[in-house]
Amino acid sequence: MIVPGESESFVEKETGMTSIARELTVEIALHARTDPALVDLDAHLVVDLGLSSLDVLSVLAFAETTFDVVFADGEIGGLTTVRSIERAVRAQRSQKEHV
Repeated sequence: MIVPGESESFVEKETGMTSIARELTVEIALHARTDPALVDLDAHLVVDLGLSSLDVLSVLAFAETTFDVVFADGEIGGLTTVRSIERAVRAQRSQKEHV
C-alpha cells in the first residue's frame, strides 16, 4: 500500500516494483510457499512457481477484490505472470479514471 503523500511512480522508482506488483507478489508467494523476494515479476505462475490452476484462480480473485477490478473470461488465460496481472489491473484502473 502506498503511504499517503507518496505517488505510485515514486514507489516504483525506489523499489523497482509498483504497490500492485508488491501485493500480488506477496499473495502469490503464499500460494507458492516461497519468499516474496524470490517471486520474479515475469515468472510463469504455473510453470515456474508451481501454482495449481486453483491457486491461480485464487490469486485472480484476490486481485479482483483487492484492486476492485473484474477480469473478463477471455482475459484470464493470458494472466500468467505477476507483470501480466499487474498490467491488467492498471489498465482497468486507468479506464475507470477516464470514465
